[in-house]
Amino acid sequence: MSCSLLIGGLNLIQAQDGATDSHSLAVTIPEVALIDLESSSSTSITLEVTAPTEAGEAATFPDPDTSIWMNYSSIVNGTEDSSRNVTVVVSNGTIPPGTKISLVAASDAGGGDGTMGTPTASIDLSTSAQNLITDIGSAYTGSGVSAGHNLTYTLALSDAADAYSQLDANDSTTLTVLYTLSDN
Repeated sequence: MSCSLLIGGLNLIQAQDGATDSHSLAVTIPEVALIDLESSSSTSITLEVTAPTEAGEAATFPDPDTSIWMNYSSIVNGTEDSSRNVTVVVSNGTIPPGTKISLVAASDAGGGDGTMGTPTASIDLSTSAQNLITDIGSAYTGSGVSAGHNLTYTLALSDAADAYSQLDANDSTTLTVLYTLSDN
């Protein structure tokens, strides 16, 4: 009789299971804001004015430098920040008088996915932060050279009427250009 009670008790426990069952599954998506500059050699660039070789000629400004690519990964918090911008600023050093350094970001090269940012028009670098790319949503550009946005730096005479007269060999310098990916 005890054997039959045990079997009956097991049947009672199994009767509580049904044809379906469930469990909870948590999904966590992190907020991400990463930016990186890439080059096939170095992210340090030199823009060098060339001295004339003939009396009466002007110094020659260098060709634009396109060796640096900007990559980013972004996942926005849609309830708080729907997009991000990349700003750029000269954080250390002074642009030599009589010159300007313009910067252009090309459109995304297409190696990633998501809501890519929109490059602004050419900007002249300064010690005030300026938007370079706007309206970045949740997106990634791909990583490395030829991924993301190609950057073009151009050194030229400033727009001042007396720009050439302001050039001074003692004003050669090294600048630090800071890029920041931040919420709008």
